[in-house]
Amino acid sequence: MSHAKRRLDEALCRKYPEPSMKTFQIDGKPFEYNEELEYLDFYLTDRQPNLVQVNWPVLLERLQDGSLAWDEATQTFVYEMSRWVNEAPRKRFYRNMILEGMQVICTEYFFEQDGGDKIIDGLENCGVVSAALCRHYGIEPMAPIKNDDSFNPVSR
Repeated sequence: MSHAKRRLDEALCRKYPEPSMKTFQIDGKPFEYNEELEYLDFYLTDRQPNLVQVNWPVLLERLQDGSLAWDEATQTFVYEMSRWVNEAPRKRFYRNMILEGMQVICTEYFFEQDGGDKIIDGLENCGVVSAALCRHYGIEPMAPIKNDDSFNPVSR
């Protein structure tokens, strides 16, 4: 089992308690989704940060009823969000370093303010659903960065 697949499986077990699951029938196969978690995406537009809530129920319902096709645009949208399976733990790692007083030479956003852990959890939740949806359609989610550095959280 690949490292990325094992991490995804661990994240699915950790993030999805049984009682809150909703099942969608997408392409004749069940797809489970936890309604109680928050799902976020973060991106930059013209160097301005955007933190948005991802409305998975609408997307999944539209995939289920066929009003949204699993076309290149939808695949790209979901695939790009699968990066959070790998990026969220890295952001959490560096955020904790900063909060402990260490200097991090980077221009990324690590959500240092209060509630930063909740934001990173929301990003990771989004990545878990995105990666699972990619696999549902037979597409491998975004792979982690190859790195043999044992201090890098993406390498673990």
